[in-house]
Amino acid sequence: GGEQGVVSSVRRVRIAATSSGQPGGSLRGERFAEYEVVCKLQVPPTQVDKESTLKWAVWRRFSDFVKLDASLRHEVGDWRLQQAKLPPRHDLRAALFASNLEAGFLEQRRADLDSYWQQVLRVERASELAKPHASQALKAFLDANAVLQQREARNSQSSQRQTQPQQPQQGGGAGTQSCDDPR
Repeated sequence: GGEQGVVSSVRRVRIAATSSGQPGGSLRGERFAEYEVVCKLQVPPTQVDKESTLKWAVWRRFSDFVKLDASLRHEVGDWRLQQAKLPPRHDLRAALFASNLEAGFLEQRRADLDSYWQQVLRVERASELAKPHASQALKAFLDANAVLQQREARNSQSSQRQTQPQQPQQGGGAGTQSCDDPR
């Protein structure tokens, strides 16, 4: 079943800029569009994490989608992504706008990216991020490994605390020990 698949959309777009000191950035900072990809992943609840839905978001540039598309086609097979059509980098609509950072163009591209994204998520097994057979390119694009590892760390820390006997705190409670040396 698809219960382990990620539910996701390209929700918003913003204009960002590289800082002038960043490698590859111009002196005044290059402006570019970033798209917010929001994610929801159903995972089995644990004793620690009763919450079985992980939610997070990442911001990605159009060029990141282009790289993901190439990686996915290599990883899962071009034929499995036949329905997924990435919007063109440059198209006739862009000519209607003074800049590819204009709101109308960006909103249309966001909608086109979301349509593409929904097709990518339909690729069988690739979007089951909590499973070993999930697409590594997709996991990297969504920072899914970091999200899953954070949850794993919370669970292991909490289970360690439960197995260690609790020592009563001396003095004024946690973190209030004096640094003064009485000598």
